[in-house]
Amino acid sequence: MRYFFFGGKDSRDYFDFINYIHRPYMPPVEVLSVKVPNRAGAIATKKNDIGIREIKVGITLMGLNDADLRTKVRELSQFLIYKEDQDLYFSDEVNRVYKARFVGGGEKLEEVAAMGEGEITFICFNPFAFSNAEKTQNSGTAQEFVLSNNGSVEAFPVFRFVPSADVPFIKIKNLTTGKTFLYNAGWSTGNPFIVDMNINRVYLETTGVNYMKDITLDSDFWSLAIGNNTIRIETALNGTASITSMRSTWTDRFY
Repeated sequence: MRYFFFGGKDSRDYFDFINYIHRPYMPPVEVLSVKVPNRAGAIATKKNDIGIREIKVGITLMGLNDADLRTKVRELSQFLIYKEDQDLYFSDEVNRVYKARFVGGGEKLEEVAAMGEGEITFICFNPFAFSNAEKTQNSGTAQEFVLSNNGSVEAFPVFRFVPSADVPFIKIKNLTTGKTFLYNAGWSTGNPFIVDMNINRVYLETTGVNYMKDITLDSDFWSLAIGNNTIRIETALNGTASITSMRSTWTDRFY
């Protein structure tokens, strides 16, 4: 029997049966286009619009009587309702995790209370499936190193950089994509510098103080392309780098 985990809780503790799981293999994809006046058709852009993913699960819930069934349905709120996205994964694909919220509320659960079975819906505003294991690579004092994205879509790394000397700036390049991030201010020896490319945040690890004001306007909070990505660190005008340690973490993502 298939089952799932949501918010760290096992569906088997709440439902007697999972009747079906409608989990699309991909989120909806729309090719953006531009209509040209006085010209037939349209011109397709080099961009895809990825929509939100919906996952529907058919469930059966049994009770001793109607009152017992309604009590069990009310108890589902502690399993289903959250104010933030939760990890959702299924027993037949435990290596893929979705970031999901339950939607639908009263009318869906009313159907379960009345009939003992019904359908619940999860919505994934972040439409991608994530690997269940975060990747970590310690590159030590290497100025140039390779990170491998084995997903089917770009991934966003977090870098932890510790300089071996006071540096006037910190530049992190993705030579594979040509994108560059530049922190254009001094950073002192031994202080861990964190760049989160996913949430566009730059901060001192020990205090959490944000240093976005020192990021140049032409900087990119760039992603890892599919496959191997060559990364280069520079902290001096001559292109060299003073590094005590460099750690990269990221999670592969999939359509």
